[in-house]
Amino acid sequence: MDIENLLKAAYKKIKASSLTKSQDNCLSDDELTCFFDKKLDEKQRKFFNKHLVSCSECAEKVKDHLLISQALDSKPLLDVPGYLVENAKALVSEGVKQSVLDIILDFTDKAIRLIETTGEILMGSQLIPVPVLRSSGRDQELSNQIKIVKAFKEIVVEIEVEKERHDLADVAIRIAEKDKTKKAVGFRVSLFKGDREFRSLLLEQGKAKFEEVKVGKYKIVITKEGSIFGVVNLTMNSNK
Repeated sequence: MDIENLLKAAYKKIKASSLTKSQDNCLSDDELTCFFDKKLDEKQRKFFNKHLVSCSECAEKVKDHLLISQALDSKPLLDVPGYLVENAKALVSEGVKQSVLDIILDFTDKAIRLIETTGEILMGSQLIPVPVLRSSGRDQELSNQIKIVKAFKEIVVEIEVEKERHDLADVAIRIAEKDKTKKAVGFRVSLFKGDREFRSLLLEQGKAKFEEVKVGKYKIVITKEGSIFGVVNLTMNSNK
């Protein structure tokens, strides 16, 4: 009698309410594993078959195992998109701590207020270090738009945040190679909120733009061919 017929016989007895459960002689998890792996000798297998017909608990375990095995066998493995593989590699890169730009902004009714950044402020064509900006008092309110630049190991990144409402903004990323002979091509920019990827874009002509991003804490990961080139920690708060 094969295992399928044994199960049928066991459940016929369940329906007839004549099935009894023998806790003292129940098969251990190790014995069940050996049965599924076909590692029982003839004597042990006969005992297993006999016990299975008279024990509801072990019959249930065998049924669950068969159902799970069938489900796994019937579902093909899913192909993981290449950009998700790149992001996964990027997030665990050893060099990530060396390529981070931190930005913290407050949105008021009238403008954007800079709280903190590890980059420099771009005003017109001039880069202004944050201490210089603070000493002049110009850091308090920077209209509805702010541009922050940071040079990483191989690229220069510009983050532009444009406030649309007190709780909404457009976030643009521009990337340039430090090596002026190279063009910034093949870069992917991914926006994460917590552990979840919110959006992901390929750079077009050195630029990508995330529109209508709600206030909150985000991580922008810049990757190319599975390597990380920079990470931006962007926090936007609403102070309406």
